[in-house]
Amino acid sequence: SKVGVNYGRIADNLPPPNQVLQLLTSATDIRKVKLFDAEPSVLSAFSNTDFSLVVSAPNYMLSDLASDQSKALNWLTSSVASFYPATNITHIAVGNEVFSQTDGALKANLLPAMKNVYSALEKLKLHKRIKVSTPHAMSVLSSSFPPSNGSFSDTTRASLMPPLLQFLNDTGNPFMINVYPFFAYSTSPKSVSLDFVLFRSTKGELDPMSGLSYANMFDAQLDAVHFAMQSLGFDRIPLLVSETGWPSSGDDSETGASVENAREYIRNLVKHVTSTSGTTPVRPSSPTEVYIFALFNEDQKPGPKSERNFGLFQPNGSPVYSSDVLHSGSNGSGTSGAASKSKGRKKRSINPPRHHHHHQKMYRSSASSVRQWCIAKPGADAAALEKGITFACAEGGIDCSPIQSNGSCFDPQIAFSHASFVYNSYFQKMGRNSWNCYFQDTAMITITDPSKRKPYPD
Repeated sequence: SKVGVNYGRIADNLPPPNQVLQLLTSATDIRKVKLFDAEPSVLSAFSNTDFSLVVSAPNYMLSDLASDQSKALNWLTSSVASFYPATNITHIAVGNEVFSQTDGALKANLLPAMKNVYSALEKLKLHKRIKVSTPHAMSVLSSSFPPSNGSFSDTTRASLMPPLLQFLNDTGNPFMINVYPFFAYSTSPKSVSLDFVLFRSTKGELDPMSGLSYANMFDAQLDAVHFAMQSLGFDRIPLLVSETGWPSSGDDSETGASVENAREYIRNLVKHVTSTSGTTPVRPSSPTEVYIFALFNEDQKPGPKSERNFGLFQPNGSPVYSSDVLHSGSNGSGTSGAASKSKGRKKRSINPPRHHHHHQKMYRSSASSVRQWCIAKPGADAAALEKGITFACAEGGIDCSPIQSNGSCFDPQIAFSHASFVYNSYFQKMGRNSWNCYFQDTAMITITDPSKRKPYPD
């Protein structure tokens, strides 16, 4: 199958990984799963099964992965190689939608981090078995329609994208793209046809420049990326759709968010990808893997209502709607031909901000097996740091006596060093989940021991 699913876990009511495996096996034909981290309990649950997995190195890790190849090797060894090949890991997604962020340092660290991860794979002799890439938002394009007019944004095109594409081309790795026709329709329902975005158009949209005809927006958006890459001299890099989906519910302002439209989008998407092998008019012989967003409705996602309603399933395992991906009438306890094939194979039992700016998604995923610390961001506003300290010491229940004037950790550089102390105390206490290291964007996770850093920035 060319269809997989994103397994996000920003929720407090999801089943444990071994039950998720059982749900996917019994209630769907999906055998490809994309994660937003490399959580050991998930990788263990999917070992010795017929599933393949995409694992991720979240954005907060990029600085460390880029700075030192040994750190990339250590992370890869502990979080990926130690589970492989019992767990069939096929791709590593380094960062997420980095070029759509405003953080210049994050953008600068992306390609060095990818190269270090790839070099680590080479050292472990896994570079021909595990792909390395990074997911992009459609907002990385300045123009996407007609498809032949597809072009990367000026800043990205000028300095960031060419060397990244060269790396993907030289190493044989795919370009990952997150595609959401829903946002194009929802933000402009009067100018975008619902038939076109739901794969039910009876007449094609002609691209006057290329002469190609498009029956749906999904293919048009993919070919806009193809044309954008071609404009920079790269016409052979394969695409992988790392996210696409449709919300079953949304705010009143989110036009088109409904169970009916979500069901139709997913059903027709799967039918389209299955019948065409994911090919497009520009690449008629080049199949594309597609990962649906998302497996579950996740109740802890902030932002508009749609953010919490992209799931195929409710947390209790009941389907949000039936689709060609799910078994007809299944409530999670049925079996299928695909499921029965895996019988007899050994199986192991076992407050982040996410904003949607049309095509943009940001993730901070949960803790991994690599040791992590939470520190204050260098250059963060002092007043904002004080607010973070107040929260951690009051509502967060952290013992802050060490940073009082007579405490063992008192430091005159209060705004930074005191914030780092309480931020990390809170982060460790709450279980090292990345959403516990936010503090209104004044905190950051590091895999470098803070005791080896300067106590405060220059």
